[in-house]
Parts: sequence; structure tokens; C-alpha cells
Amino acid sequence: MSISWDHKYSFEYSVLLNGVQLRLTPFLEPIWNGEGELVALELLTRIHDVNANKSVSPFLFFSLVCNEEQLLIFQWQLELLLQMLPWCHLRKIPVSVNINRYLAEKITDIYWLNKVDALAPWLRLEINELAVIPGLNGKDDPVIHRLKDVVPLWLDDFGMGTTTIPLLVSGDFERIKISHQLIHLLSMQKQGAVFLNAMQKLCSENKKPLIAEGV
Repeated sequence: MSISWDHKYSFEYSVLLNGVQLRLTPFLEPIWNGEGELVALELLTRIHDVNANKSVSPFLFFSLVCNEEQLLIFQWQLELLLQMLPWCHLRKIPVSVNINRYLAEKITDIYWLNKVDALAPWLRLEINELAVIPGLNGKDDPVIHRLKDVVPLWLDDFGMGTTTIPLLVSGDFERIKISHQLIHLLSMQKQGAVFLNAMQKLCSENKKPLIAEGV
């Protein structure tokens, strides 16, 4: 499938937020398996306040920026991945991009589905656990149901308190990323390692690799 883009590719992205000029630059975080093999890259963003010459928290930035701007940033990230496709194909390494509920709903439009589908062999979409409707599994959530038929999905930040074990093993997600907060909580509990090992075994039995963030 051919793919066309609305904007000329640029390594940096600029945003004016509440009168503050911000510069966004991408960086890649490697994801390893238990054997020390590189299995994927996560496309993340550094945010810099140009005038104050200091870094800005990505969490704070994305909590303040409007939905329309987030959609443009997502398109910019897809454009970055487009430049990486030859390397991804050669190395057989996918790249994950984080999305929230708004983006998940928006990209179920045919215009965005076509863009995502063109990158699908090497694109993974990470959906934060908080973006999943509580009590629903993939087949009951129309957004997840439609997206997972186009591109592999990863469940991000499992352990934040909104999803259940049935969703964990439902088959809707290719990989499960356990939250750093849950890892920290389990590390302080006597039976934390037992719980984590049991969860890892459960995911492995359902062929859903578990990724521990921040470890």
C-alpha cells in the first residue's frame, strides 16, 4: 500500500503552548527480552523549553496540550517511523508509539487506518491501561477491536488499576508492559517476586510476553 503525508518530514517538532515555545525531539528506548536480545524500540519524546533552556516533563506536556495538537504530533511520529522502515525491515525490529484514548478513537477513521496499516509490519501501538474502558475486553471495546485488526497492540502500564486479568490474557494485546509503579510496589512486598513470577508465567502460557518498565 502506498502512503502519502501532509507535512514535510522534520526531525524536530515545535509547539507553542500557553505562550511558551517548546521543541520536541525524538529518542529511541531499547526493549530487551529475558535473554538480552533486542526485540523492539519505543519511540519517545524529549521536550525542551526554548526560552528558558530547560527540559519539560513529557507527562505534564501531554496532559496540557490539546487533542488536535496531539494528533499532529502522532502524525509526526509516524513520519519518523516512515524514515526508519528500511532499518526496521533489515533488522526485523518493530517500533512502538504511545497513544491515548483520544488518539485510539481518532485513528479508527479510515484516513488514519490507512496510514497505520502501511506501517503495520513494524509499528506497534501502546495503549495505556487508563485508556481501556474498565470491565471490557477487546471484542467489547469497539476501538480496541478495530485497531487490533490493523496493527499489533501493546497494553502499557498494566497495574495502574483499571484493567483485569481476563483482559491481560484476552489475546487483544501482543505484549504487556507492567507499570514501573507496580514493580516498585512489589519490590517492597515479601511475596512480590512470587506474584510477579506468577504473572509472567500466566502471560507466557498465553504467549503474551511481559515487559517490566524501568528495569
